[in-house]
Amino acid sequence: MFCWSVVTPWGYEPSLVASQYDRGAGIFNCDGYAVFSGGEDVEVGPINVIQIPDVDGGAGLGNLAENGVTTNSFLNTDIFLHAWIVLTEQTDALKFDWVAKVDPDAVFFPERLRSHLEQQMGDGENTIYFMNCNKQFGAQDTEPAKLFGSLEVFSKNAVITYRDNRDRCMSDMHWQGWGEDFFMSHCMDYLGVGHVEDFQMLADNRCNGAPCDDTSKVSFHDFKDEGAWFWCWETSLGEDGVQEYKKKVNDRDAGREKLRARGGNVHPRMLKGLEDSGASRTNSTKELFEG
Repeated sequence: MFCWSVVTPWGYEPSLVASQYDRGAGIFNCDGYAVFSGGEDVEVGPINVIQIPDVDGGAGLGNLAENGVTTNSFLNTDIFLHAWIVLTEQTDALKFDWVAKVDPDAVFFPERLRSHLEQQMGDGENTIYFMNCNKQFGAQDTEPAKLFGSLEVFSKNAVITYRDNRDRCMSDMHWQGWGEDFFMSHCMDYLGVGHVEDFQMLADNRCNGAPCDDTSKVSFHDFKDEGAWFWCWETSLGEDGVQEYKKKVNDRDAGREKLRARGGNVHPRMLKGLEDSGASRTNSTKELFEG
C-alpha cells in the first residue's frame, strides 16, 4: 500500500505531518509514502517534500449558489490534478497494489485498512476504488454513495486507468466548480472503473462520525490541532498499540544512527514489522537507507 498527502505551504499542516512522521503515524505506517506541496522549500521534518508544479498551494472556497459548483469546501481539483500527475510520474506508487490519498488532518490507521483491501483482492488484479460515505445532503442529492476526500483508496489498475485517460475527464466534464473528491469519483465512473461501497471504514464528521475508540474505523476526520490529532490516535490505539508504534520508531531511528556512524547517507527509513502487501519495497519516496 502506497499512501500520500498534500500539505499546504502555510498553516498547521507541515508541522502536524512532521509530528506524524516522528511517531510513525498515519501515512508513515504504510509500505510506501510521499508528501507533496504546492509551495517551495516546505519543511516536514526530514521528509523530502515533492513540489507540485504550476500551482500556488492554495484553493478558494466553493459557493453552492453558483451554477455548476458542487461544494462549499475548497475548490482544490486543480491542485490535485497536478499532484496525481507527479505521483504517477515521479514516485513508485504504481509498484504497489493499492494507493491511498490521505488528508493531513485525518487520523489514519493503514494497518486497519489492509483487512478491507484483502476482501477485494480475489484471484486477479481489480480495477476499483472505494465509496466511503452514504449520507444524503438534501432533497436534491441523488447520489446515495459518495467518495469523501479525507481518505481515498484506489487499486493500482484504477490509478493506471486514470493516468492514461485523465484528459478525457478534463475535456468532457465540467469540473471547474467541483471539489477534488467529487471529480475523482465521477472521473473514475466515466472511465468505467468499478467501485466498492464500504461505509464502515471512514469516520468523518461531515458524513458518518464515530468516536475515536471505535477500532473498526480506518480513519477519523477532521483533527486539525496536533494535540487533538494525537489524542484521537492514542485513544484509538490504546496503550499497547501506542507502545508498539513507539518500538517501531525506536528501531527506525536506531538504524539511522548506525548508518550515520558508518558515514552513510541517511534518508528517512520505513518502519519495520509491517504486514507485507506483496508490493516492491523499492521506492524513492518512502523511507530508505542508502550507504
